[in-house]
Amino acid sequence: MNIRKAVLAALILAPLSLAAKVGLPPYFSDNMVLQHSSSVKFFGTADAGAKVTVKASWSGKTLKTTADEKGNWRGLLNTPAPSSSPSATAASP
Repeated sequence: MNIRKAVLAALILAPLSLAAKVGLPPYFSDNMVLQHSSSVKFFGTADAGAKVTVKASWSGKTLKTTADEKGNWRGLLNTPAPSSSPSATAASP
């Protein structure tokens, strides 16, 4: 009976340990304004070796990178020409 409980607990808790904690500096926030027609440096922290994906809603392009041994990650995304349409960026592990 104890083996069943241990296996059940492992199956329930395993997905929790697979998600990396992705962090962004505080100035990457709601209502942020980016320079148009430029390359913007995105960076942050995650678990060491974690794969990080940043998706630009304005273009659908994604930046895929891996956190280094200290947990730092970075990359570039190009911004579009000027527009009156609002857009957002989301980061995920």
